[in-house]
Amino acid sequence: MWQVLLYTTPLTVGITLAVLAVAAVVVARLLRNNPGTFPREAKWILAAATPVYLLILAAPILSWDQIGEGDREIIWNPVAYYKADNAPTEGVSISYPADRSQTVSLRVIPVSPERLEEVQAEIEREGEDYYLAADYHRYPLTTGEVAYFDAEGEELAPDVAAQLDELYEEHAAGVDDNVAPSLLVQEKTVNTLLFIPIGIVAFAAFSSWAARLAFGPGLSFTIEFLQWAMAATRSSELADFVVNSAGHLIGLAMAVAAFRFAARSRRRSHHHQDPAKTPEHLTV
Repeated sequence: MWQVLLYTTPLTVGITLAVLAVAAVVVARLLRNNPGTFPREAKWILAAATPVYLLILAAPILSWDQIGEGDREIIWNPVAYYKADNAPTEGVSISYPADRSQTVSLRVIPVSPERLEEVQAEIEREGEDYYLAADYHRYPLTTGEVAYFDAEGEELAPDVAAQLDELYEEHAAGVDDNVAPSLLVQEKTVNTLLFIPIGIVAFAAFSSWAARLAFGPGLSFTIEFLQWAMAATRSSELADFVVNSAGHLIGLAMAVAAFRFAARSRRRSHHHQDPAKTPEHLTV
């Protein structure tokens, strides 16, 4: 499922926000025209969406057998993984050799030996589902050395390592000066976008601002708690809670703006309506 991050670009984010803005207008008009029934329907939408969000964001999809196998860890520092030593290393992935039967991951940002052990463990645990899955890996270390290992995290023979060095010189030259943004940025962006619809619908579902404001953060807290409790392939992060809640607030803001726009448009249309054709109860 991580592949969606590769399509998270300014263009796709802009299109998504435009679609969500239109959705906010639609919800606002429905609420304006059906104030008695639509909130109940909006609650049903939230009730249906909640288990879907829990399944996608909390449950270890395709990795149910790993429940309880990991550590129950909470990452309190929202920017922990944005530090150079912890961030996923960037570089290039190429097909090799000529028949393109194998893939090689050539990383360019040095990592600490401790981080390398984590990477190898992640690759061994997740296999082909790992977001940097490849047949061979080349990782530079902060100690000045270079690590070479295969898809199982095992060290490579010297002759294979030498071939990876040649590939690095051929394909990764100049990448150091133009490193692509970390996938972490895309991940947090997607999380934010996912919670905007929750905020839009929560505005219509509840009349109390306390409930409107609390629903998104409450759902996000539940997701992070389940990730911690299941101790599978995902860790609980304060950063996720923050960006999820931010997305919810953006959705609320969109809904408020759309509702006011709908109300203003309706008043304007009544103001310009022909008095002779205006129903008696709408005339001043």
